[in-house]
Amino acid sequence: MTTVAVRDGVMAADTLLIRSEVRCSIGKIFRRDYGLVGGAGSRSDILRLLEWYDGDRRGKPDFVGYGDDRPEVDLLILERDGGLVVISQYLVITRLREPFFAIGSGAAAALGAMHAGCDARRAVEIAARVDVNTQEPVEWATLDELPARRRRRAG
Repeated sequence: MTTVAVRDGVMAADTLLIRSEVRCSIGKIFRRDYGLVGGAGSRSDILRLLEWYDGDRRGKPDFVGYGDDRPEVDLLILERDGGLVVISQYLVITRLREPFFAIGSGAAAALGAMHAGCDARRAVEIAARVDVNTQEPVEWATLDELPARRRRRAG
């Protein structure tokens, strides 16, 4: 799956994509007018859920999933005002009260790291040490960045 974490206006994500049993590196943070979006799950399902959220939100996305009937996909949104929103494959939009959060297969490790005081980037690096579906390098973005390009930490 992946790990996406947010804390103090920074969104961080690992860059692992497994395609046809080959490891690749891709970006998982998307810049929108309303903020930053990180996705966890099948790449095609992330894009479908993001299209649904950005659109009129009618109907249900045509999820592909991982070969079973139940897709696993979540979006984590860091809004321009610093608010956090999670959207699940069930199309449930949840506004969080927490100051930081993480999604994906490495979420528990990342959350534990952030509870111990780590920033979002370091939390994803720690998740990569224990979660087989999370891999460095870690990319990150902040709301105050002017260019739409994502910065990637040198590995």
